[in-house]
Amino acid sequence: MIPNFGHSLPFKDCFLTPPSCQLSPNVACVSSKTVCVEQGSLSHPFQFCPTGQYVSQDCTLRKYTVCLPCSEGTFNNGSNGLKQCFPCTDCASGLGFKLKKQCTTTSDALCEVLDGYFCKDSVRGGCMAVQRHKDCSPGQYISQRGTASQDTVCLNCNHGTFSNANSTYCRPHKM
Repeated sequence: MIPNFGHSLPFKDCFLTPPSCQLSPNVACVSSKTVCVEQGSLSHPFQFCPTGQYVSQDCTLRKYTVCLPCSEGTFNNGSNGLKQCFPCTDCASGLGFKLKKQCTTTSDALCEVLDGYFCKDSVRGGCMAVQRHKDCSPGQYISQRGTASQDTVCLNCNHGTFSNANSTYCRPHKM
């Protein structure tokens, strides 16, 4: 018989880990975690590893989950059953980025945009993809300078005016 823990969930909502702990009369699901039960008595429950760590060894009926800290250059930003940490995002200046927040074992690095670039894909207060601001062609002027979040806006010069390139205004032709 499975003990009543007072907050069991339907079996369909169970997170089944380790594989040796199969859904059967000897398994209860408690707080979205699978708990192995051996001969009617509660054995070691599956445990998620805390933020900044990963599962090195799954639990069994006789031992707890073994968690190890993420190594330098990797992170895990949530309590879970992952077998490895995620690699930190590279905020390399050659890619148009600069570092906004350093990667730690509990959170990824946040990148921001270098001058002359704008963010094409922002996420969680940082930027994942950048693009260099476009240059206006001859015959166009800069209507709006590019920012960290928006590209440069170029408009065509009016008839009788010109711009060589990357100017904020058009000049009249001299006769």
